[in-house]
Parts: sequence; C-alpha cells; structure tokens
Amino acid sequence: MALIKYSMKIHEISNENINIFVKLQNDYKLHVRNYKLNKNG
Repeated sequence: MALIKYSMKIHEISNENINIFVKLQNDYKLHVRNYKLNKNG
C-alpha cells in the first residue's frame, strides 16, 4: 500500500515538472518571437 502511495507521489512530482518545463518552453518561444519582432520593427 505504501508503495502505491509512493509511486503516485512520484507521478505527481513528474507531472509538476513537466508543467513547469512546458511553461518555460512557451515563455522562451514568446520571448524569441518578441525579440525578432522588436529587431525587425
């Protein structure tokens, strides 16, 4: 039973990390797009 709880906790943590990673990636893409726009404009 404890093992199941433990693996669920690990799953939660990895999901959180994936969300953070996706958010960082999106922020980076936005930043790059704004940079290109500002450079050209």
